[in-house]
Parts: sequence; C-alpha cells; structure tokens
Amino acid sequence: GPVPLSRTEIKERVLQDPRVQKAVSSGEGDREQEGRKKAEAYVDEIAANPMGQVHHILYYVLKGLFAKIFDGVDSRSDQFSMLKQTNSNGSLIFISTHRSHFDYLIIGYLCFINHMAIPLMAAGQNLAFWPVGPTLRNCAAFFMRRTFRGLSLYTSVFAAYLKVLVQEKYNINFYIEGGRSRTGKLLQPKLGMLSLILETIENGDVDDLSFIPTYMAYEENPEEKSYLRELAGREKQKESFGQFVQARSVLKKRYGKAYIRFHEPITLDAFCKLAGITKDEFFAKDKRKWIHEFAYYTMSLVAKTGIVTPGELAAASILATGRSRSRVTEVEENSHFLLLALKHENIELDSRLAHNPSIGLTDALSTFKRRDLIEGGDKALPEFIIAPHKAKPTLFFLKNSLANFLWSESLISTAILTSANRDVENVRDTYRQAKTLLSKEVIWNPFEWDTTQFDSIMRFFADKKWMDMTDANITILNPKPLICFASIFYDIVVAYVWTLNRMDVLGSPVSTRELSKELIKYSQEIQKDSQEILPIAQTVTINQALSRFGEMGIIEFKESKKSIGAVINNALKLETLEFLNNLMKFREYR
Repeated sequence: GPVPLSRTEIKERVLQDPRVQKAVSSGEGDREQEGRKKAEAYVDEIAANPMGQVHHILYYVLKGLFAKIFDGVDSRSDQFSMLKQTNSNGSLIFISTHRSHFDYLIIGYLCFINHMAIPLMAAGQNLAFWPVGPTLRNCAAFFMRRTFRGLSLYTSVFAAYLKVLVQEKYNINFYIEGGRSRTGKLLQPKLGMLSLILETIENGDVDDLSFIPTYMAYEENPEEKSYLRELAGREKQKESFGQFVQARSVLKKRYGKAYIRFHEPITLDAFCKLAGITKDEFFAKDKRKWIHEFAYYTMSLVAKTGIVTPGELAAASILATGRSRSRVTEVEENSHFLLLALKHENIELDSRLAHNPSIGLTDALSTFKRRDLIEGGDKALPEFIIAPHKAKPTLFFLKNSLANFLWSESLISTAILTSANRDVENVRDTYRQAKTLLSKEVIWNPFEWDTTQFDSIMRFFADKKWMDMTDANITILNPKPLICFASIFYDIVVAYVWTLNRMDVLGSPVSTRELSKELIKYSQEIQKDSQEILPIAQTVTINQALSRFGEMGIIEFKESKKSIGAVINNALKLETLEFLNNLMKFREYR
C-alpha cells in the first residue's frame, strides 16, 4: 500500500493546494484569516486518521463478530490477487453497492486479511457522532456532507483532499448510489463524488485511475426491518448514540451469508476507447454527459458482477405466481425459468443454486418458514405455500435484486404479452417505450445497443421454445416463463400507475410525504380481501416516479422541496396512464 502520511502532513498538503489557496485568498484582511481557519476546520472535519493498531484490534473484533452473525463471508481469492496486481500501479477506486453498514466493515476486513491496503471509506457526515465517528475515522473513514451546494471553500478543500489521496496511491471506497439502497434494487448513480475523482485525472494530478465495480449482498440484510419501516412511510431515524446502542439487537441473530464480488478494473482510458473519444474530448463541453455515461457503464458492470442468493430466487418465484396461495410445483417451475435467464445473462449463482438448484430452493423455503415469510409446504399441506400479507414487503425486497439482472427480460416479456399486434417491431417499440418511461428503475450499459440486447433475448426465448418468430410475427408457445419474467417489474409499474392516479385524490400542491402516506394506505386497503399478490406502495419508488413524471413535463415537481404541483400536461398524463395500464394486463394472460 501507500507510504502513510500523518494527518498533519495531509492537512498541510491540502491547505497548500492552489485551489484552496485561491479560495482562501479571495477574502481580504480578516476575511482571509477567517477563510484560512475555516479551511483548516474543514480538513479536520473531512480527513481520515487510520491507525495500524486500531486495524489489528478491529481484525479480532470483526473476526468474532462475523462468525457470530454470518454463516460465512463469501469472497473469491482470485479476485483479490487481481486487485493486488492492479494496486501496484496506483490507487484502486472501489465503486460499491451499499446495502448495509456492514459493507465497509467487510471490505476493510477482507483487504486486511488478504494483505492489501485498506481503502479509505467515504462516509456520510451523519455518522460522525461520538463514539462512532472517531472510531470510524481511526479505522479508515473520511467524512463528507450530504450536499456541497453553496459551499465553494468546502468543495475546494474536499477536492484537494481527494487529490492528495490519489497522488499518494491511497485506495478509496465510495458508494455511487449516494446511500444505502432500501429497496434491494440498484439506485440511480449520483455523480458528485465520481466527478471530483475524475477531476484529478482532468487536472493532471494522476495519469489515470483503476475503478473497481464492487457488489455487496446478504442472504438476509441486517438492516432489512428498518428499511421496510422507512419504505412504509416512517421517517428515517437520525443516526445517534442511542440508535447505536439499540443496534446491538442486530448481534442477536444470524443472517446467512454475506457476499462480495469485484469486477476487473476499468480505467478512464479504456472507457474512452470504448466510447471512441479521447480523454480531452471526455473533459470538453460534453463532460457531464460523459461522466453520466461512465457512471452508468460502471454500474452496469457492478450488476454483471452480482450474485443471486437462494432467498432472492425463492421470493421472485413465489411472487411470480401472482397469488398468495400457490402450488410448490409452480414455485419450482418459476425458479427454473429464472435460473435459465440468469445463466443466459452470465450472472453468478450462490454455490447451493449452482450445484443443486432444487436443494437450494428447498433450503430457502425452509428459511422462509422459519422467518414466517410463508406458511404451509409441510406434511399437513405438502402441495401449497401461503405468503401472508405481513411477509409481502420482505418478499418484494428480496425479489428486487433480480430486477438488477433481468430487467430487460422482464420488460421484453411484458411487451410480448401485452402488444396488440405481435410483430417484432411493435414489441421492440413497446420495450423501448417502457425502458424510457421506467429509466429511473433500470441500470443499462450505454455501449450495449437496445437492438443488440433485444435481439439476444428474443433469440433466447425462441431457442427455449417459449415463442416462435416467423416472418417477423411472434407466436407465444409457452406463456408461463414470460409471465414469470414480466412479474419482476409488475410492482414498479403498478406504483407508477398509482402515483399518477392518486395525485387527483389529494389535489395540488401536495408534499411527497402526504402522497406517499395516501398511496401506502391505499395499497394496504386493497390487499385485505385479495387472493392475489398485490404490490405494496414504497416511498422510494413513488419518489422516483414523481421525479420521472416531472422530467417528462407531466407534473410540476420540485425534488429539492419535496413538493408536487399541478398536472401541466393532462394529455401526456392520460397517454402515459394508458401505456402503463396496458403493461399491467400481462396478468390477464393467465
């Protein structure tokens, strides 16, 4: 790893940075002195202070902790060999999914036992409270504010700090989604941190950097309950010492396996070659567009690096039946379809699914029974399993991981089942329109053309004899797998429909919180007497739907103020509703 600099040396390097000097000297007299003191305070607020002794102590603490709560931390030694070889050439920038506060503990622990430099971890300022903040800072965390808006000196200091880190070949880990995913699905990338890191290349501070797409997953997420409470409309609790003490309850359970996977490194040079541009062109007038493309490309590699757990497969297979009471044979059949699609996408499977899918699914269903997520499937009722209403949010949460991998299969299947005219071009157009409308719900590779992806999946469906394409006309031979895939995005489509429909109930203007409460209440009411598995309204999906409708010009939506105004294009609203309602009709094909 790097030759470690003391906190004082790093502070001095940051304060002497020309950008920081310019920001400080823009004041005069007392204002300049005040700016210098403020810059020093910002460095103290931001900078990590890793201590080798703390790392050694933490190794023994985490070794015992992980043995107590996990059935193992699943990683691959060959990937660490690859990382160490790459690390010899400069900093590694880990771009990670963020599922739990355990993420950074796991990656730090595994780097330590694999004799790698522990990456400095980007942490939110909300975690800087005592005693967590000082402890994390001594482990490897540096802290950043939620927004840099209006803080030009803070931005200069933070950028200078990152510059020192990459010049000294420190590894960095940050979460491109901006926070923990509370839905089980990848979130849209936030460009701020990535932009500042790429700026070090633009300014010539380093020639290039190695970005490592990193996937974290858990059989049972330790923070799942708190996520589901927030998705059901409860306010997120502010991190505090009291909350830290209460979190000890997490240590009383076991959560199955934790997983970490790394993609091969991607450099900016390699990305530019793929895009057919030079680095100078990357940083020219279309810079923000290219950073956006780089973020989506990297996140698409994160998704390709993912791994599917038995629980995720089981949850998706149960929900795909569409009914609260379903035959075990249906669930098994759905799992078979999903496994075929995952293998087609070259997505890694947990070893239990890879070696014996039937046993892997049986183990998952047994775990679901223990967690009260399903009933039945025992000697008294061997043919059926029942998903009680209270378990559905957890099942949707687990299912959403598969949406990261199979969103194309899901939207194409929906298009095939719901297109009035089943010719290939009509289905292709429906797919493109669905992808565009639901663009905040999918992570795509900007170098993978829609046509290529669409044609590959259509050939896959045809090869499996699920449909036939003759003279560009589609004949459905077996609707079951298509219904199974379409079900993956069903709850998201429904949430978008509800969001457009229920705004009229409350009128405008209205806060996003009020609308979320109304939708959650509505979704709970319609569940009561239904034998179908109906979606549960979730705050994250509602907010993403509102943001998308705002972008489209359907409604007035101020995301920063969390306020929804009037419908400004009623014709487009009705057209969008008609399209979304049609996508939901695939269930009638049963």
